[in-house]
Amino acid sequence: MTERPRAPAVSGAPPRRAALAASGPMAEALAEVAGSGISQALAQQVERLFAEGPAGREALVEACIGCRDQIAERHPRLAGTLLDGLNRAGVREIVADGQRFDPRVHEAFGIEPTEMPELHDVVAETVKRGYADGDRVIRVPQVAVYRHGALGAGTAP
Repeated sequence: MTERPRAPAVSGAPPRRAALAASGPMAEALAEVAGSGISQALAQQVERLFAEGPAGREALVEACIGCRDQIAERHPRLAGTLLDGLNRAGVREIVADGQRFDPRVHEAFGIEPTEMPELHDVVAETVKRGYADGDRVIRVPQVAVYRHGALGAGTAP
């Protein structure tokens, strides 16, 4: 009898990561972030996502966006890895800076007073980025909007 060679059992090792990478660009990006060692909790979240086998597209998109929100400020390179995975899967980021405020596609999150009337109702800053999967908006961007004459006027329109 000849015995078949067995693959080495390596805990948390490359074979698992390779299996995730084979699932597509979002799974690959999540695997890279989880394997980076920046957060045990984040690694556990990703591990739970794939515990039942390959995750569906919606779950992957949600996980990539959620992880990106958590790490963007402290780990911009890894946040970029997640954005790249999203982009390669057809999901784009929505940044509204400089656009005319439109309540159908933006969520007002704050007011930025301005003395320049031409900036009234223009997005001053995207506070929380939005995302779209093709033509479907997943999350609208939360924005701060310039308001002319808002100095001392409070939040009343």
